[in-house]
Amino acid sequence: MADLAPLPRRLYANGQTYVFWLLSYSAILLVVMGVSWRIQKWRHPHHPEPGVLTSISWPWHARGLVSLFLLLFGAVPVMTVLACCVLGPLLGTVEGWGPMLGIEYTLANAFGLSAPPSAKFPTSAGGKLFDMLLSMWVMVVSACAMGLTVNMVFMLRLMDQTSGTACAFFRYIMIYIPLLALLIAALSGGVLALFEGWPYADAFWFMAAQMSGCQLTKLTPQTVEGTVFQSIIGLAAVAFNVMFVALVGAHPLMTAFINKVEGREERDDDVPPPAKSPASLKDFITEKKDEMKRLNDEIDSIKADIARREKLMHTKMQEKLPVGNYTILVDGTSVTSGPGCSTDDVAELAEGTKVSVVEIQEFPEEHRLRGRIVQPAGWISLRDTYDGYTWAVYEDPELQ
Repeated sequence: MADLAPLPRRLYANGQTYVFWLLSYSAILLVVMGVSWRIQKWRHPHHPEPGVLTSISWPWHARGLVSLFLLLFGAVPVMTVLACCVLGPLLGTVEGWGPMLGIEYTLANAFGLSAPPSAKFPTSAGGKLFDMLLSMWVMVVSACAMGLTVNMVFMLRLMDQTSGTACAFFRYIMIYIPLLALLIAALSGGVLALFEGWPYADAFWFMAAQMSGCQLTKLTPQTVEGTVFQSIIGLAAVAFNVMFVALVGAHPLMTAFINKVEGREERDDDVPPPAKSPASLKDFITEKKDEMKRLNDEIDSIKADIARREKLMHTKMQEKLPVGNYTILVDGTSVTSGPGCSTDDVAELAEGTKVSVVEIQEFPEEHRLRGRIVQPAGWISLRDTYDGYTWAVYEDPELQ
């Protein structure tokens, strides 16, 4: 047993186990995501994109957090590992190292390891040039994966709900972002301490250094588990920085500052009118005043009409639908086993199908009015209370 004590360090030293762990991590994630996607397609055949490890029926904050976590700790490392596996053997061939050592070296550069598993470095001019090109290509692939985080539903909603005041701007950059980084360092530091056998304080400061990019400790992971964990967290930390940059850059205060520095492109309405002669200047001003009054009257009329239509549409969408006979308007309307949209599908109804609705319930969190039908037994969506979309129309007996 004493012989096995330094085994993790020896395996880490040759680097092959490090590559094996990262490849296994990527393969497991790809299999889990593929199986989950197939299950979601099977459960919701009428949805073109039901989601991976999430569901379109979940609230946006739950769906956004899960998908963001999946992207940061799944898609970003997997895409980086795949890029290194494709480009690393090329560098190994140029330097005469062999494919495996080329992959080890490329992975160490891509993940920014503090202690790379291989002590090899390119020596020839061609190898150094090729190393630079490969590093740039891997960086571009990783940046593309990280850029996806900016368009996630969680980030888009967060940007929309962020206040445009200077107080909110400084609150984010001085309080929220540092607190989130410390929370991630505290959680990941506990995991690293288990892998490496370090005191928690040392592991916390090491992960805090990963999040902030500064040197807070001289320790480096010595086990394969700790090195792989450092690689994934380090890459996720860079992705977090991309998210923070996007959040801060989209703030109205930054947009106003950029307009002040760079100026604003001249638009048609910014171009001053041609100079008028003194004799016609009074007539020109009077004409423009009349035109502005006419435009303001048209704008007020349009606003009043929009408000009236919105009030009427909102009233109609919130009306309680009666039980009775309904005609299906959307081909492929799903019949679910339970009242919620996320329950299993049991059948699909064609356009024009007549059904008898015996019970109606409103689901505010899903913005749906749903009805229970007898044949086939189950629940169908009747109306979307948010945008007024209608799946089935009530057949009024008096009109018939």
